Amino acid sequence: MHPLVELLLASLAVAVASMTLSKGAIFRSLRERLKDSKWRIGLFLGRLLACPFCTSFWVAAPIVFILREPVFVTVHPVADGILRWLLLVFGAAIGAGVIYMAYAPMNRTED
Repeated sequence: MHPLVELLLASLAVAVASMTLSKGAIFRSLRERLKDSKWRIGLFLGRLLACPFCTSFWVAAPIVFILREPVFVTVHPVADGILRWLLLVFGAAIGAGVIYMAYAPMNRTED
């Protein structure tokens, strides 16, 4: 599979995972428990899980190591990894925006 197609599909997976973690009802109790935590790490994780964009950075990080095929021909493999990571987050942000717009009308209550 072409590396850019792989990157696109991975960014959609990151978008779905980050939206599920940050907005899904299944993780609501975890997010609320972390936000009410007395520990700093709990507060940090609670704030992190409240934002799909922030969550996508951490969800995308391990995927960079799974995608071995370089997308760019760079001088250093670390530079390629950082570019792949940022592209995954960028694609995930677009994907999360599409998901959010698709489900937003369902959350509105009609009066």
